[in-house]
Amino acid sequence: MTRPFSLRAKPSLIAAIDARAARLGQHRTEYILSLVERDLQGEKATRKHRFASEDLIGSFSSRFSIMVVGRALRARPTTIMKNC
Repeated sequence: MTRPFSLRAKPSLIAAIDARAARLGQHRTEYILSLVERDLQGEKATRKHRFASEDLIGSFSSRFSIMVVGRALRARPTTIMKNC
């Protein structure tokens, strides 16, 4: 069962919503509900942030980046000493 709700918006925003909905072949309500449903589905997906490359190590200031740099230094101390 559905329940109605209303929104207040500037006439210019309503006109833009109606135009976009028409381009998509939808009514205003269908368009707004599809945006809300898509947004709510996106919340379910959790993102795990991780470095994609060692080139990014140290690019971000956070406790996590300090831990990553520390691990990298411990993992290959001979390489670092050769470069000095």
